[in-house]
Amino acid sequence: MSCVALASILALGAVGCSDDDGAVDLSKCKSVAPVDGVTELTITGKNMAFDEECFQIEPGAVEITFVNDDSGVTHNLHVTGPGEVNEATPLERGVVTHVLEVDLVEPGTYKYICDPHPKTMKGNLVVGEVPA
Repeated sequence: MSCVALASILALGAVGCSDDDGAVDLSKCKSVAPVDGVTELTITGKNMAFDEECFQIEPGAVEITFVNDDSGVTHNLHVTGPGEVNEATPLERGVVTHVLEVDLVEPGTYKYICDPHPKTMKGNLVVGEVPA
């Protein structure tokens, strides 16, 4: 997947850890530092919600493992953000895993949602300096 594609995926929609004006409450974000130059995230869809609603990460390569743990329910992980990219994981039913690989080099807030369930399944990827 191209860097542009991932960036577009990350910028979509409103998010659970944002307030009404779109500002992100960083106290609700899980900080994840890169290991060997890659930030690895896992997001699970279960019971019509994502298990994590906000991540704070450094700019660079990001590998997102999306797990659909709702048997018989279709979910996806759609990420959008700064840039021209707009991609989503394939829609799947049952327990499936899909890995997105992107380069998020532009600081900013990227959004992720489940297209079929955007009101309950949403989150933010805040790209910038990760607190120590």
